[in-house]
Amino acid sequence: MHEILVAEEEGHRTYESGSYYVIQPVLPELRSDVASSAFLGSEYSSADQAQIALEEVTNVLRRHWLFADVPQDSEELLR
Repeated sequence: MHEILVAEEEGHRTYESGSYYVIQPVLPELRSDVASSAFLGSEYSSADQAQIALEEVTNVLRRHWLFADVPQDSEELLR
């Protein structure tokens, strides 16, 4: 699975704020003052982060009761 979180055209107005990315509005008059060096400048996607293991995904699903029938081991899930 792959997801583009910040598109190429948004990268020049996107900056990191803590553990989040903030995409500034297109209209300059609505933007806050942020140093241009703080902007990403390019696309940001799931390919930019290490992928989480299948077992981690199943643990998250189980922990939050999002999928009650998740098999106990990832081998069974792949079948």
